[in-house]
Amino acid sequence: MIRLIDRRAASANSVELQDAKQLVELILGMRDAKGVCEVVLSDRKLLIGISPLWGFVQQSPLDDGPPYKMAVVATVDRAEGDYDFALDGGVTSVPLRYCLSSDVVVQMVTTFFETGTPPPDQLWEEI
Repeated sequence: MIRLIDRRAASANSVELQDAKQLVELILGMRDAKGVCEVVLSDRKLLIGISPLWGFVQQSPLDDGPPYKMAVVATVDRAEGDYDFALDGGVTSVPLRYCLSSDVVVQMVTTFFETGTPPPDQLWEEI
């Protein structure tokens, strides 16, 4: 079982989830709002941003301490600029270097949920 915390508004809402299908449905439901949520797994947390076009995934320990790792895009043509997501009642800008397609974000989150580990072929950068 994992916990999803909706971080779009200033006051976060939390829900316990039993399977990957529930998780994907909730995350996809945040796309139009360009939302951010936090997924708490047994040994780490994922901060996930999702929009109709882009998303991001950051992983960190449960204690909120470092290391923080962001999934990174190896493509140079998207290295410049930022993309905004709704977080804690405001906006957070994420460099495009860390923005993956929303489909890739959903696949990554599903892999984390089902295996407890990140996808082996995904590049990560400590921030």
